[in-house]
Amino acid sequence: MFYQSSGPENPSQAPGDSSAGQEGDPSKPGSGDLDAGRRLTMPVGRFLIDLPGGARAWFGRQGFNEAGSFIQSLPVRAAGTAKAMVEAQVEALEVPHEEGGTRLERVLEGHRPHSWFIYFWKDTAFKDEMLELNGYFWREGLLFIFRNSCRAEPAAMSRRAERLEAMFSQVRRRSPLEIPQGPGFCLQEAYFPGRAVRCSDEHIELLVKFPARPGLSMRFCTDTVGELITHYPPLLEREAKGWFPRRLRGGERLRAGERPVGPFSGQELVQRVQAPDGGTGWNFTWECLGRPRDPLWPLLLLEMQARCGDPGPGLLAEREAVRIWEGVLASLRRRENFARSLRLSDHFRSSWSM
Repeated sequence: MFYQSSGPENPSQAPGDSSAGQEGDPSKPGSGDLDAGRRLTMPVGRFLIDLPGGARAWFGRQGFNEAGSFIQSLPVRAAGTAKAMVEAQVEALEVPHEEGGTRLERVLEGHRPHSWFIYFWKDTAFKDEMLELNGYFWREGLLFIFRNSCRAEPAAMSRRAERLEAMFSQVRRRSPLEIPQGPGFCLQEAYFPGRAVRCSDEHIELLVKFPARPGLSMRFCTDTVGELITHYPPLLEREAKGWFPRRLRGGERLRAGERPVGPFSGQELVQRVQAPDGGTGWNFTWECLGRPRDPLWPLLLLEMQARCGDPGPGLLAEREAVRIWEGVLASLRRRENFARSLRLSDHFRSSWSM
């Protein structure tokens, strides 16, 4: 499922270009611009982020507590089609296992209408203490797949299925661009209502491309239990130690330092790097490590890669790339404050210059 913002696909066509000075200077943080009539506001987990005109966004990883670490929500119009998809998955798992039988261990139909559970072994080589478990739930034109695991014991298998059904009873459908007004965790076309609770396992990833600018991409994610928040030092310390992907090592550091965004105390790193084809690439990273297992203060990570150069197919002027980064980063806020953020946006609209 893709989400497309309105307005021109070329971000440079946005009107009202009145920026000057530090707003195009990569060495200084500035106030970016996201025109209110063109921006796409995306609910991501418990947060909102604005994207400029021409953005095309979709969700990557999604995980929420006992629903599992990898949740899918697929548009499927008819219950019969959903059942056929489950039957196809069952058939695909009926392959011989080296320890006897097949990879498929059991298929159960849930107590709720249009719900199924598939228990299977992770591979065809070993049968250990744990089974993989996929729960399938169809409702209102959406098929949810909760990927989980459980002990290979009948009682444990039944308990896990009951918990997944309970999680499914909580989930609510939302239209693609609907922003729920109450507290909860938003994922693709759905959300789990309810206030944040400490010790929650929540993660979600939003990926963004720009069809008119193939050299521009973004990624935003929140995570309460990932390795970055539990095992690694802050962004700039990792950069100093060389704990970065090869593509980011040795780049020219344009801006680095503490960068608060609203109540979130993060760090920012902006680099100019050599692209594989010999061109110039810019990498923008902002990170707030947050607090482990705290959904109101999770790891927040925003990344942007931009292929810069003279205006041409897929290329951005460097000043334009900085503006887009500033505008998107400045828009990050908790979703529960949505009504207040709308009022504030009216106040700041004249100063947003993209």
